[in-house]
Parts: sequence; C-alpha cells; structure tokens
Amino acid sequence: MTKNKNLLFIILFLAIGFGFYFLNKKCEKINCLNFDQRSEYDLQEVFIEKEDVFLGLYKNNDRQLRVEIVNNDDFEEVASLLKSRIARVEAQFANDISPYPGEISDEIECNKSFQPKIEIEDNEDGFKNYKFKTYLNSRLVSGSCQEDDVEYIDYSSFFYCSNQKKIYFLEFIIEKNNTDFVFPKIDCL
Repeated sequence: MTKNKNLLFIILFLAIGFGFYFLNKKCEKINCLNFDQRSEYDLQEVFIEKEDVFLGLYKNNDRQLRVEIVNNDDFEEVASLLKSRIARVEAQFANDISPYPGEISDEIECNKSFQPKIEIEDNEDGFKNYKFKTYLNSRLVSGSCQEDDVEYIDYSSFFYCSNQKKIYFLEFIIEKNNTDFVFPKIDCL
C-alpha cells in the first residue's frame, strides 16, 4: 500500500511539474504568431538576440522575412515606439529641400506611386496595426523612388501582441517581379 502511495505521489509530482513547464513555456520568435506559410520560413541569420530584443532573417525559397521583436509591457512606450517607427517611414518619403538647389530642381521628391500607403487597423487591445508596402534596392534598403532602382518589394507589418507583451516589426521581402504574394493575415498566439 505504501509503494502505491509513493508511486502515485511521484506520478502526481511529475504531472504537475510537466504541466507547470508547458504552461510557462514561452513561445519563441515567429512561432508566437500564426500566418500562412509560417512553418515554411527557416531562420537563416540572427543579428541580435537578447532578453528584450530579437532581430533576425528568415527565408522561404526566394522570399525573405526580416523580423524584429521587442519585449515591452509599458503601454505608453509601446504606442510611442510604434508611432515613431511609422513617422520614420513617412519622413523617408517626404519632400525635402535639395542640398544643391539649382536650375533642375529645388526640391527632392519621391513619385507618389513609390510612396508607402499606410493602412491602419485597430486591434482588440486598443493598439494600431500598421501595414504598408515600400520598394527596396539591390541592398534591401528602403527608399527607392525610381523604377530602375527597385529590386525588391517590402510588405511590412508593425503591431503589438498584448498577451505576449511583444512588439513585432515584420518585413516580407519579395523580388519585384513576383506577383503572387498576398499579405498574410497575422494573429498573435
């Protein structure tokens, strides 16, 4: 009878231990999200991996996914960071005074067809989800405003998952001639 009680105690202890482990196990990187073809993206390179920030590059055949994840539970900081990132994108394409004004042009201007059109959606937590498309050059740098410079198209999504306390900055990068890409619906797990 004592052996049965000890065995039952050990099994119960292990069950509670495993349950505690799996309930507290945190999701990692893009596995914390749900979107079409997520499982087909393989991590290729990690640029930064700290307790509060992850920056990496995933690949899926000829598609790339740049990912930045910031852990933050301060709602004011989250809102401020999202707004500042969007302001940076908008400022990159704003008209500016030419550094060398003259006969040709006094202003630097990006054709409207190359400027991002930012879509804003409210999520259930009161935060904004931002989606937009920009054009990249051969070095994967945003800001191309002429057809000859464009090599890739970047479909970006910036959003906050309050249940994870993480901000996600995702960039789906495809070759400019790839016309079958559809911006995936992304859910937090």
